[in-house]
Amino acid sequence: MLINVLIADKCHQVYEQVSKAIGSIPEILRLEWARDTKEACAIYSEQHPEIVFLAIEFAHEGENQLAGMLSESSIPIFITDAKSESISSLKSREMDYIVKPLSAKKLKTAFYDALDRLTASSQTMANLNHFIDTLKGHPTYIDKCVIKEPGSIKLVNVDRIRYITGSGNYVKLHLDDQSHILFRETINALERLLDPKVFVRIHRSTIVRIGTIEEFRLMETGLYHVILDCGEELALSKSHRCTIEQLTMKEQPK
Repeated sequence: MLINVLIADKCHQVYEQVSKAIGSIPEILRLEWARDTKEACAIYSEQHPEIVFLAIEFAHEGENQLAGMLSESSIPIFITDAKSESISSLKSREMDYIVKPLSAKKLKTAFYDALDRLTASSQTMANLNHFIDTLKGHPTYIDKCVIKEPGSIKLVNVDRIRYITGSGNYVKLHLDDQSHILFRETINALERLLDPKVFVRIHRSTIVRIGTIEEFRLMETGLYHVILDCGEELALSKSHRCTIEQLTMKEQPK
């Protein structure tokens, strides 16, 4: 998931501290700085940044209240002084905020906390839409993975995926040309978006295209490995051993 970030603070030192702390994070597509509320509102209207580092005083400035423009798809992280009267209000409303003096640790922690919530929200909406389609009797499955990278957006056809391995909030798509590409999505969320007639889960961290499976090989350990037509050998976990029966029964003549 790539996002836009806005730093709305008149202080150049704050801009330098924030940009130095998070500017090299790969999930950030664009990082903008606004020196006053008018400029901040203009940038927000044009780019709709998902995360906004917002000076607390910008939330009180007359007609140009950036805080009032923020949509549900944006997360503000307020920057305030320790003596500010706004801290108690921020706490009571469970808003994100950072108290000066700023540090790289504070800024990165606040950023990643906000990013995790954005990712969870995106996954929740995708799962909800899929669930609603299923209730209607018309489940929909993706035919492309949209992968946002700095300076580009890649569309990877699902037909090209041979198998998928996952770790945390990322999956690695292994493609038909032996290359692979990282995709910011959990393997559980992605599995729900793939056609179960085409892909099967063989391990908590592995999904395989059914058409690529050539053999289930019993190992000396008593566990099975899944052999793909490209020669790749993947572990089949005990909890997914029923996959063998499911797939071999489908091949039996009626």
